[in-house]
Amino acid sequence: MAALRLKKALTAFSQKNFPQTETLCREILKKEPGNAEAAELLVVTLASMGRFDHATLLMRRLVEAHPQQPPLRVYLGVLLLHQGKLDAALAELTAARSAAPRDPACLLHLGLVLFKLERHAEAAQTLAEAQHFAPALHTAAIYRACALVGCGAMEEARSVIKSVPTTLGLSVDEANTFARACLSLNLFKEAESVLVRAAASNPADQALKVNLAHVYERTNRVSEAAALLEQVAAPDPLAKALKARLLSRTGQDQAAVQALDALRQEVAAAKEDTADLLAQIEFDRGRLLDRAGDHAGALQAFRTGNALDRDAYVKRHPGAQIEGGLDWLPRRAVEDAARVSADASGGAEPDPVFLVGFPRSGTTLLDQILDAHSAIDVLEEKPLADVLTRALSAGISDPAQLRGRYWAAVDSYLKRTPGNLFVDKNPFGVCNVQLLARVFPAARWIFAIRHPLDAIFSCYSNRFHYTPYSHGFWDLREIAAIYRDSIGLWLEQSRQLDLKVHRLKYEDLVVNAEAEARALLAFLGLEWESGVLQYHRHALTRSISTPSYDQVVKPIYGDSVERWRHYSGAMADIFDLIRPFAGTLGYETGDWDAIAARRRIGA
Repeated sequence: MAALRLKKALTAFSQKNFPQTETLCREILKKEPGNAEAAELLVVTLASMGRFDHATLLMRRLVEAHPQQPPLRVYLGVLLLHQGKLDAALAELTAARSAAPRDPACLLHLGLVLFKLERHAEAAQTLAEAQHFAPALHTAAIYRACALVGCGAMEEARSVIKSVPTTLGLSVDEANTFARACLSLNLFKEAESVLVRAAASNPADQALKVNLAHVYERTNRVSEAAALLEQVAAPDPLAKALKARLLSRTGQDQAAVQALDALRQEVAAAKEDTADLLAQIEFDRGRLLDRAGDHAGALQAFRTGNALDRDAYVKRHPGAQIEGGLDWLPRRAVEDAARVSADASGGAEPDPVFLVGFPRSGTTLLDQILDAHSAIDVLEEKPLADVLTRALSAGISDPAQLRGRYWAAVDSYLKRTPGNLFVDKNPFGVCNVQLLARVFPAARWIFAIRHPLDAIFSCYSNRFHYTPYSHGFWDLREIAAIYRDSIGLWLEQSRQLDLKVHRLKYEDLVVNAEAEARALLAFLGLEWESGVLQYHRHALTRSISTPSYDQVVKPIYGDSVERWRHYSGAMADIFDLIRPFAGTLGYETGDWDAIAARRRIGA
């Protein structure tokens, strides 16, 4: 009789008739309290109806009755995870892992708990183990990529998320998580593909719409993003922040500030950890206040945003280096270059052109101008120098092999046009000048220059991912120290190595774009093409990963020249570090002493 009822219960469950399933299971258990199959089905049924408290209570009894069955403890952990009881879930899943260390389901859910607890390194490792025992477990890959982003391991995260086919039928939660990982990694096409597919099957899901709107905004499809957000009936704080961003992008700055002020109050009152969103709100407010001429308000917003960003990062990564400049850089640069065997011969293809300069010095603008030329392919800010250092660490010192590794990495990112000149755009290439010059002795270099104080303040007023080179971008003096160490190394080594360098000032480019672009193309040995001056239209066809993504789709403007003077009181604290470089790069410093004196007396 019990077997017949259980069969009927299973049929009812398959038909999602959960009330009937519950009734049949309880009838079985009333007569056979020890019927484990009926009890397990009842637990799953209760959970399917959202009655997690009852399901958890019953599951605990099953675990106590059958302590040697790890799958029961795993499911108890899953129930606790769904209720947000993360510490309790961690305890149950850790115990289950001890009993069944190769169980992919246990490893997956343990990894999810660790991820939600922001223990990203442990989560990434645990989810990697789940993938090892179940390679097709795409949920583990998706959350592992997110955990790696949380660790700052962006290239490994990129590799993991790219292993997930975008044609998979993902659940809503998986699709949204996949998209968030892709947005962090600037994989906009992949995010859009998955979100569009998921939205077609789940047209009412609000999070899918919000994430897709984020993709549209990041790829400069502002009207599409705004239209999609209009379909979100009850926008959450992330949607409201995006809506404010869209208001600012359509010239409605006052409305955007009002929206951000209201959102800041709403988010600050929330009980959950909202530091990341609050930081983004402050940066967005700061940029709007700067545009409105409220420089005191803008500076305070940038200070608050950077403090929130820094504190959130330190909380997630205790012990991480967030100060000290790049004092380790000269020694490492010499050691890396010395490990490359001497070889005067070139490679099978022309050496690349390296586009370098301190961040926010106009490298993204030059990237768009160059890529708009029909004979140039530009790759934007990929860790190609890291490919070389990893090869050196693996014992590869032959330049030909190192070049092979480099070009293989290039081709993994970019489909190059045969015969085109290749430009490797990475501002912090200045930190790898010795190594790159050793491997590519015939390379040409474009050094983008901007007033050091403008570049430094621009770094301070934008959010950056943590990297070994940008670890101190939360503090003006730390940014100045990084400028001193990186640009100091570049100026010394480019002179000693006698590199073929074209220096281009941002201030000259915004005044006379055509003359500067002609000189640049002449340096590269290329014919003039007027289309390079339409770079802002070309930029709309590309995925741009830098903070300038919304600026390089506009014609050249000079509003950012001498912007630092609006913040001269704060900038005076770094004059001592920057003065030598300003003079070397051709910028006047004659009034800096007077500015510093006014700062000291509080004028």
